[in-house]
Amino acid sequence: MILDGLSETIKLDTPLVRVTRYQEHHNCHAPIVVKMEQLNPCHSNKDRSALFMIEKAMDEGKILPGITTVVEATAGCFGISLSSVCASKGIRLVLFMPDSVNIDHLTLLLSYGAIVKLSRGVLGMQGAQDALSEYMMNNKNCYHLDQFHNNSNSESFFATTATEIWRAVGEEQGMIDAIVVGSGTAGTASGIAAFFKRVDPNVDIIVVEPAESPVISGGCPGVHSIPGLGPSFFPPLLRVENIDEVFQVSTRQAILAARDFAMIEGIFPSASGGAVLHACSNIAKRPRAREGKLVVGILCADGERFLNTSLCSHSMHAAKELLAESLKQSHLD
Repeated sequence: MILDGLSETIKLDTPLVRVTRYQEHHNCHAPIVVKMEQLNPCHSNKDRSALFMIEKAMDEGKILPGITTVVEATAGCFGISLSSVCASKGIRLVLFMPDSVNIDHLTLLLSYGAIVKLSRGVLGMQGAQDALSEYMMNNKNCYHLDQFHNNSNSESFFATTATEIWRAVGEEQGMIDAIVVGSGTAGTASGIAAFFKRVDPNVDIIVVEPAESPVISGGCPGVHSIPGLGPSFFPPLLRVENIDEVFQVSTRQAILAARDFAMIEGIFPSASGGAVLHACSNIAKRPRAREGKLVVGILCADGERFLNTSLCSHSMHAAKELLAESLKQSHLD
């Protein structure tokens, strides 16, 4: 099969994978399967929303390649996916973010040809958003995607991730107990929830958020280190009427689960994926889980995107020690 460019690649199904070794390691009653969205071209599910939003805006005449400049404030995986999609369609992209941005992410953005405007890190994403607003006032032919308020964000996951899960379970439709998904913009959670409340209302939709910043649960925003989750405000796209439970996971629990999963299953998720896995392993131990229905976890991003973060600090330290020891030995020899 020969695909017609990046867009067709993003539209391919990502696999739904049984993780038997992980569920046995945690003595789970119910089978756990994971939707491996990190196998998208830019290694995160944000490829789905970036492509969907861009193509819909192009179809509506809001984005004209070669004329329109797309602008967005983002310092995460969405910026990488958006840079890739815009490059593939010949669209000029200007991104705004704090100067505290992950250096690996910044390098990728520039590699895809995005123009990056940095604001003072102390001002956070609000400073980036203010810079974007000023840019739009001073420049013509700009289009702001606005992933936190754009309904196309959740629509993309209704059309792709949710539909693919339903199709993948095949004869086991009706055998899904719960779908566990992290919430950042809430696009993924809302799209999946809307789909499954339509086709099988008995499926529980469980949203994961940082324990240190339990905003969806009604708590106060706080500092955490789970990139992609918990934006410190209630996500406008989240439809609480479709959510059955909010599960809180601490940064430590998320990171340990991600590291654990990499060594047990050979699949290295991001910290947000670790948060989902921690929730899955606990949900699969509940008494009702003895019914044997599937617990489905959504792994949104690849751990390799976060090598210079706390997720990999232990491995990075070990790698540096190994290299230092080798260098020392070479001098002795």
